[in-house]
Amino acid sequence: DGLEGLKFIFDIPGKLDEAIEEELQKEPADLVVIDCLMDFMGKANINQSNEARSWLNPFKRIANEYKTQIVFLHHLAKRSDEREPNKANLLGSGALEHAPRCVLELRDGTEPNQRYLCILKANYIPKDRKELALELKFEDMKFTSLGNVRPISEIVRQRSPERSPEQKEHLKQQVKALKEQGRTYREISDLTGIALGAVGNYLNGSVHVHQNPR
Repeated sequence: DGLEGLKFIFDIPGKLDEAIEEELQKEPADLVVIDCLMDFMGKANINQSNEARSWLNPFKRIANEYKTQIVFLHHLAKRSDEREPNKANLLGSGALEHAPRCVLELRDGTEPNQRYLCILKANYIPKDRKELALELKFEDMKFTSLGNVRPISEIVRQRSPERSPEQKEHLKQQVKALKEQGRTYREISDLTGIALGAVGNYLNGSVHVHQNPR
């Protein structure tokens, strides 16, 4: 059923990195999933970049040495589901978006068992692909791709009128990139979710936010 070979560990008495390395020495693994990051950080301050990065460094070494992937499940900041998926929504310091090679967001859809997978950061994936969300179905402990993609601006169920400075700057760069691709103002508006009349403001350096009603 595709779940063969899974191993669950519920009790980690010592340091997490040492426990993972010990298990990998016993038996190799293609993937290690940690649920969740904040449960294991201990005294490290998630809001301090130097502490967060220092805590993550041993896991980068382990992944390289044992040829595996380590995935940390993590939480988003409050009300992030009211905004477009963005790595700036990660709870904690900027190190949590800078240190990993890849950052993904899994978001609920409007239908039962519907999920959207969004690529927030990945060094070798084209930028335009990161503007699309992949529709998934979650059933029987497995995610199945439905083969559908949607602009990330369209998967926000209830929009907040507020954006963080990081989100404003990200949207500004997104608008400029779409314009460089030859997109029309209407296409840019449809893809980003901002009002048609505000597209020009973004291209001219203004970051006033006018959102299209959905």
